[in-house]
Amino acid sequence: MESKLKLSESELLLLLGKKLSSLKEFYELTKKQISSIDENELDRVIDQKDQCIAAMRKADEVIAVWHEVHTREHNEKEQVLLDSIQAGINEILDLEQQFENQLQQEKASISAEMDQLRNRSQVKNYLASRSAAGKNLSFRR
Repeated sequence: MESKLKLSESELLLLLGKKLSSLKEFYELTKKQISSIDENELDRVIDQKDQCIAAMRKADEVIAVWHEVHTREHNEKEQVLLDSIQAGINEILDLEQQFENQLQQEKASISAEMDQLRNRSQVKNYLASRSAAGKNLSFRR
């Protein structure tokens, strides 16, 4: 409880700035994730995104403590940061939706290719079985 008392009013700006910074990094990583095709790169990006999430959660915890101590309305600078954070979250949600759509399209494309290969294999097996049956029916002289 004593640590709560150490949070000054001006620290909210710093906390919101930290959260916005992590959010911007997360946004850039999401764009990188969408454009990356290398599995190892994707793993690194996801690990970095996890670190950003951890930093934002920590900032949220401290911001919640700040709000317990200070019950005033946000000032103009704080509100600008809060609005920027919300706008950033909305942009990230849009990017994440684009990424999900991209994955769904790739999945559909792969499924279509697999269906084509399965059909070709069935045709090949059918023709091979018919060919073998035809050899057994050949005319003997």
